[in-house]
Amino acid sequence: MSFHANYALPSEDVQWLVKQYEEIRFAGGGDIQDKFIPRYDVSLVFHFGLPPVILQPLARRLPRFFLAPVIPCANLIKLTEPDTTFVVVCKPTVLSRVASADLSLPCSAYYPLPEKVFAPLWQQLYKAGDFYSRIDAFTLFTRNWHTNDYAKDCIDRIYDEILDTHGLLPVKEILSRFGMNHRTLQRKFMKRIGVCPKTFARIVRVNYLWDISRIQSKADYQDMVFKGKYYDQAHLIKDFKAITGETPASFFRRDRYCVSIMSGKNAELSAGLRQ
Repeated sequence: MSFHANYALPSEDVQWLVKQYEEIRFAGGGDIQDKFIPRYDVSLVFHFGLPPVILQPLARRLPRFFLAPVIPCANLIKLTEPDTTFVVVCKPTVLSRVASADLSLPCSAYYPLPEKVFAPLWQQLYKAGDFYSRIDAFTLFTRNWHTNDYAKDCIDRIYDEILDTHGLLPVKEILSRFGMNHRTLQRKFMKRIGVCPKTFARIVRVNYLWDISRIQSKADYQDMVFKGKYYDQAHLIKDFKAITGETPASFFRRDRYCVSIMSGKNAELSAGLRQ
């Protein structure tokens, strides 16, 4: 059984939208079942093989291409047959704005993408064959799709602020910096990102603690409480379990190789990283 990933950074001219490219290769030889942990970005996902099955929250096979949104809790995914997945990790506030997409609409795990636009793109990516050729094909698609310079608005800046502060700054304090009404922010944030600001900050904070733990020899829960600015260890456990479906003790004892690949956490470990 072979399961590995490659990663690459986007060229400068598409960094207004694209954060990272990922390629996940599963050669078969046995089933893999693990979680997709909520991320603070959205992804355009293209499968070139038999797509995996989502077991939770609702059992179904994934389509050959779709938008993976910001979700509030982990999905359980099962791979059974060989598949190569090409993932374009995007900034949610930017993608939803330029595509005029409402990410607040209900979805179980993914949003279908319009066939008229993305079926031809899927064909181009399929014919491209390898990771870096697919990156070049998607880069060309992006240049043709949106030719104007992108100017950040207030929601983009609030998204960046939450990321830059690792989800540790109270949402009320961020609101006061930007002078935006709470109800207005809730509505616009939901439409552009798919979750409310408080939930988004929780996702960012849990990912921040996961990142810290990956450079330490073992998980230090008191350090997590301190660095995550939790009230106490019970608060940490509650937040962590809500996002990952596991307590920190259970999560950090497990073999995290597969869940890291599924959740885009192995980028800095990959020799395939290219800018």
